[in-house]
Amino acid sequence: MDRLKFVADDAHLPIPPHYSETKSRKELVYLPIRVIWASVKLVSRGFARWLALILVMLLLSLKPWRGRHIFGHISCPHSSISLAKGRSMGRSKFSDRKRNGFTLVELLVVIAIIGILVALLLPAVQQAREAAQRMQCVNRLRQIGLGCLNYESARQTLPPGSYWALRNGPPPGGNYLTEIMPYMELANEIDRLDHTEYYADSSNSVTPNERIIAQMTFSEFICPSDPQASDPFVEDAEISGRNPRTAQMTWYVGSMGPTIPDSVSLLTGEVPNNGSSVDPVLLVAMGCNFGSNKTVNCAPCVSNSRLECSTKAQCGGLICRTEEGLALRKAKDGMSKTFLAGETIPSHIIFNTVFSENFVVASTVTPINLFESDDRARRQPRTYPRTSGFKSYHTGGVNMVFGDCSVRFIPEGIDYLTYNAMGSSSSNDIAGESF
Repeated sequence: MDRLKFVADDAHLPIPPHYSETKSRKELVYLPIRVIWASVKLVSRGFARWLALILVMLLLSLKPWRGRHIFGHISCPHSSISLAKGRSMGRSKFSDRKRNGFTLVELLVVIAIIGILVALLLPAVQQAREAAQRMQCVNRLRQIGLGCLNYESARQTLPPGSYWALRNGPPPGGNYLTEIMPYMELANEIDRLDHTEYYADSSNSVTPNERIIAQMTFSEFICPSDPQASDPFVEDAEISGRNPRTAQMTWYVGSMGPTIPDSVSLLTGEVPNNGSSVDPVLLVAMGCNFGSNKTVNCAPCVSNSRLECSTKAQCGGLICRTEEGLALRKAKDGMSKTFLAGETIPSHIIFNTVFSENFVVASTVTPINLFESDDRARRQPRTYPRTSGFKSYHTGGVNMVFGDCSVRFIPEGIDYLTYNAMGSSSSNDIAGESF
């Protein structure tokens, strides 16, 4: 009699040539797992791997491969228990009964398949969710761009970035977001406030408007990719410049291009100079004081004759911290080549809320995706030149809306000078289409 024998009631299966009498039961136990592993290794990622796993599952479900048939058809003469299926091998009278349970091999195979599928499925689910969230951000930025252009059609200028400089100006104050709300179908929301009073008071008193603002939610200004999106309110915003203490944060800020964010001393050395004797930050910074002033906190090129300012304007972008909106004719680069607004992470900066006057703008002087956060417990010294730039939780870059309402994903590896040229409204620094 052969040392290894297959016995079948309904079908006679040939003995595979690669089996030998040295094959042990242990090897047969691990056979289905080896089949899975070999199949996965033979294919690459993507659709082919999914197809291979489905085929393996189908093969394992076939009758010849199931564990009880493998061990039911093999005679192992060295074992104290005969595994042969036949009366001549001394089977039990109960062996003809159909078994309703699962073997250990079947259970292990199912667990292995489920583990592999889960391991492959989770990254795919996460990628799909991030793609959907990123698309939401794109749509919301586009709506902000449309709101700005609708404002321009009615007022002949882009919306002012902030009324911070008008300390004694007429109420209610606000910023570019509050200005475009009526053009984004949010007029009913903004009309809940008393426009004869300021949105907030820089003193310690809480105004009636502030109490209403503390309850107002605007999904249009939230990026769902940020874990903080589920709790978009801040209760300790910096009150400088009539900022409400408690309000919803905003993830979308106006672009003031390479306008200096008060100082560049905290940014020098952050960008590789590629052999240049001048730090790139000093080359791109222009204007003064977030665009609010012509003589205070100005860029190095204003006072250093060795550096040339690409523009003499106090604001080098489309939206700065100024009460005067920019006329489109002054955007000499063209609206399709200049940033209008972009994404930020408001929890990193103690100033940004939907109703803040100081400030809902960002500078391209701050390198893209510089992930640093203000110390909310200790607010001095100020670090906002590093914390207030464009950044996001999207992998590899940020979404930016241009002046023509087109939205593009700007990679964090973009050339620093090109990045600032795309933020500048000056005609001297047109950036190419490739970045």
